[in-house]
Amino acid sequence: MSQRVYDWALENGMTPFAEEGARSKTVATINNDQNLDIPQLNAFLIDKYQMRIANGYGDLKGKTFRIATMGETSMEDINALLLAIEKFIRQ
Repeated sequence: MSQRVYDWALENGMTPFAEEGARSKTVATINNDQNLDIPQLNAFLIDKYQMRIANGYGDLKGKTFRIATMGETSMEDINALLLAIEKFIRQ
């Protein structure tokens, strides 16, 4: 599932935070290369889809975001989230 997120990021003009070989398989961290307003994105995701992502923290707040790919998360969940983020980007 993490690889799906990393591939999606690259397809949408964003890059994974960690270099290949050092990327997490449980939480995908993506550089916010599109300068998305993460709090606004989360408000959109919560309001319309009951989903959320994690903002970067510390010096990375607003510069990265994180998508969990662990626990009871399924590929269907990941695909739905990525589609919802695309809708936010296009609005």
